[in-house]
Formats: sequence, C-alpha cells, structure tokens
Amino acid sequence: MTNRPVSPRRGFSLVELMVVVAIIGMLASIVAYSVSGARPQAERSKAMADLKSMRNAILFYKSDTGEYPEELEDLHRDPGVDGWGQSAEGAAYLLDPPRDPWNRMYVFYPNDPRGSAPFNLATLGRDGQEGGEGSDEDVWLHEPWE
Repeated sequence: MTNRPVSPRRGFSLVELMVVVAIIGMLASIVAYSVSGARPQAERSKAMADLKSMRNAILFYKSDTGEYPEELEDLHRDPGVDGWGQSAEGAAYLLDPPRDPWNRMYVFYPNDPRGSAPFNLATLGRDGQEGGEGSDEDVWLHEPWE
C-alpha cells in the first residue's frame, strides 16, 4: 500500500457560507432601508420641476397674449397671436398635458386661492386629496411673482 499525503480540504464549510449569506442579508437590508425614502422625495422633486415648467409656459403665454390663460388646456392651443407657432411645426406652450408623478392632472388655479399670485399650480400628492402629510402632502408652486 502506498501512503498518499492527505491534501488540505478545498472549499468552504457550511458555517462559513451561512456567515457570508447573513452578512449579505444585513447589507441588503441596510441599503433597502436607506433607499426607501428616496422615492417619495424623487416624486416631490419631479412634481416641483413640472410645476416650474408649467409656470414658465404660463408666463410665455401672458407675454404673447397680455393675459393669463383661463385653463391649462389654453397652453395647447393657438392663442391667435401673429407669428405664433411659425418657429416649429405644431408649436405649443406645452406639448402634452403634464401628469403628476401619481398619474393625475396638475391643478391650475387661475386666481391663486392663497391670494399671493395671479395664479397657482399644485398637485394633490399621492392620495389625490387636498391636504395630507408625508407623501400625501400637496405640492404647491410657492414663488414670488411680478
């Protein structure tokens, strides 16, 4: 009989693998917890960017026509101003009616209910109801005007 030298074992033991899986699980839960708050903030940021874009379209409309639109749909129609729409085929102040991050139409107030501006824009948050807290909180365009 020949005596072969015993080679060291190759691979990992079950305990070592379990420790690695536990560590990966803990890291994944930490990442998931830290990312969970990012979505509501991103939704609110997108809503605010949309509101500012619509505000600019409304101000361009007023610059061209001398008056504010009565409704957001006015921003999709020819306002009847000479030279309007000649720079781009089918030009409009807004190409599509924008929808908030929760897939609802933005709310346009021709007369600002807060009394601080000639108009205001808002989205009613995740729940679609006025008021609310957290991700259900309304997002208003609050900026000084003229």
